[in-house]
Amino acid sequence: MEYKKKIDISLIAFFVISTVSFYILNPVKNGLCGDTDIRCGTLLGDIGMSTFLFSVSLLVALLFLRWSKEPSFISWSRFAKYYLPIAALLIIFSPTTDSSIFGFDKEFMSWFLSSLFLVISIIIIFYKHFRQPK
Repeated sequence: MEYKKKIDISLIAFFVISTVSFYILNPVKNGLCGDTDIRCGTLLGDIGMSTFLFSVSLLVALLFLRWSKEPSFISWSRFAKYYLPIAALLIIFSPTTDSSIFGFDKEFMSWFLSSLFLVISIIIIFYKHFRQPK
């Protein structure tokens, strides 16, 4: 499949995922959990936060990739193939709340790792794009 078509399909998929995860961010307000069901609200809120942040980061990276050349896409996909599973494992194994001085809880790890993913993605895309011979 042509790489632009893969990007277009991924853009649509991650737009849908980001919309659904935004809805899940506040499960009590949106009627997914009851007011007294704390476990449900915490679980869905954590899942929604991580999914929303990474799907928005992926959307932005894919928008940049949409107007770049194929070598940029290939390099970025190699990076994403390894980064995303490792980041998911780090978030899954992070504590829900951390009482230490550093405060590495799930929300912080989600923000940090998705921001790092976006920054590295943009660097890779621009580096490969401007390094291409014209």
